[in-house]
Amino acid sequence: MKRWKSGEGHPIKNLMWMIQEGKCFYCGCNMEKKMRNTGYLQCLTVDHLIPRSLGGSRVMVAACWQCNHKKNDNPPSIEELNRFKALMLTPEHGHYANGHQQRAIEEVNFWLTRKYGKKAAAC
Repeated sequence: MKRWKSGEGHPIKNLMWMIQEGKCFYCGCNMEKKMRNTGYLQCLTVDHLIPRSLGGSRVMVAACWQCNHKKNDNPPSIEELNRFKALMLTPEHGHYANGHQQRAIEEVNFWLTRKYGKKAAAC
């Protein structure tokens, strides 16, 4: 599980932080507030929504340490996959659009089709 410090220059991590408005993808907690309250930078993590052990690579979300640890290598639910797609396609985040986002959405669609069938990928 990778951890990063606030302000480090990893473009995808910073992108997810901005799009998610500093909130954990899974529990919705304010990670910056959690970091200030605990004093631990480890509160801020990036999680592969589709675990690398299951073939995922590009679909990353900002998550608090507790949720990232709890999720481990479990596959994402259909709700999580569709929430990720909705987050990426939200019009107010259009200025963040880049090739990475498109590839991530394609990976989510592939996973939805493979795991849940064609109907799920159309959501």
